[in-house]
Amino acid sequence: MPKAFVAVERSFRPACLNDRTRLDAILNPSAVDLRDRSAAWQKSGWKTFDPANKPYGADEVRKERQLYGGGVR
Repeated sequence: MPKAFVAVERSFRPACLNDRTRLDAILNPSAVDLRDRSAAWQKSGWKTFDPANKPYGADEVRKERQLYGGGVR
């Protein structure tokens, strides 16, 4: 790669790309912190994924969203 191209590429990089947290929040406002969510599930008694369990119904999804502040998506 030519030196001039490398210099332009490095100087063109926006400062906001260095702020990962801010960029993630902008790109995905509905993202959750998996460590926090996992800790909350474990505190409520969750142990591990069980593929034999049925998927959540509408009421369970609604309760989960109310508990964690998620709106309708």
